[in-house]
Amino acid sequence: WSLVQAHHHREFAARLGAADIVYADGFGVVLSLAITHLTRSRKVTADDFFVEMCRGAAQRDLRIALFGARESVVERVRLTLTNAVPTLNITCARSGYVAAEQRVDVLKELRMADPAMVVLGMGQPLQEEWAEHLHEELPRAVIYCVGGLFDVIGAEIPRPPIWVRRVGLEWLYRLV
Repeated sequence: WSLVQAHHHREFAARLGAADIVYADGFGVVLSLAITHLTRSRKVTADDFFVEMCRGAAQRDLRIALFGARESVVERVRLTLTNAVPTLNITCARSGYVAAEQRVDVLKELRMADPAMVVLGMGQPLQEEWAEHLHEELPRAVIYCVGGLFDVIGAEIPRPPIWVRRVGLEWLYRLV
């Protein structure tokens, strides 16, 4: 979906192109790379390594901010992560559904929290817009877009069995 959007929207393509790291978070990307570039790639999603990444952040005493999803979901994500990684320092956790007039308050809260990493779980293109803006506002922070990961961690969307994910049919599982 992101590649299709990038093809049709120059501004979105530029945001993706400005990212420091981009990985194949979908079977369509893996298949496209195989067909067009004869390149073998592996599907990787944030869910594959996110908790382990949080463990690494906790070991280094890095502050993390979570921004995205509904308030109840982001709170469940915060609880799930702190149960899995008790020493994780989540300095800010809030909903990504903010009105335009609330953006200034959100930015002020994030600046005060001074996170080493801001995790945006909003879906595209909204999270990429925020990422671009936060990159300017918080130049020392890593801005990480994770799409619908909060809904998966917050148990809003059931996770498919491992074999479904390995064969690249997660999309079909969700459709069904």
